[in-house]
Amino acid sequence: MNKTLVRALSCILLTAGFPALSWADSASLEALRQRLGKEHRLSKMLVSGEAIPLPERPVITLQFVSETVLGGVSGVNRYFGGYFLDDEGRVRWDQPGFATTRMAGPEELMALEYSFLTALQMTERMTFQGREVVLSIEGGSIQLVFAEIAPEW
Repeated sequence: MNKTLVRALSCILLTAGFPALSWADSASLEALRQRLGKEHRLSKMLVSGEAIPLPERPVITLQFVSETVLGGVSGVNRYFGGYFLDDEGRVRWDQPGFATTRMAGPEELMALEYSFLTALQMTERMTFQGREVVLSIEGGSIQLVFAEIAPEW
């Protein structure tokens, strides 16, 4: 078989599984780009359909570092991880999961942090609503709502 044809077919097959190549102008990507570097505070957390009370301090945060990496404060520790967001708002998290610092804290904050990171890893959708970022699963039994933190001047 012709080497050029083999190369062309290989390129087509290799790129067929990468929708990122086709969503350069999507609304999701544009909304994400507008949030790069901005910090967001967790304002609502639903797990198994139940609201989880959030303490005033420490603040659980999310910040988009790039179009494929996010991080923040998870209660006691800092976390970061990779993700892929498609043009329909579906999010896939890199495996094996989020990396975190390894500090210990009060038991109730460690439990909240564990719940938050577990819920975050389970989310399947990311939507942008005004100044909020909503991560959820279909049916809404897990929902994490982050509000943009206004910069202090």
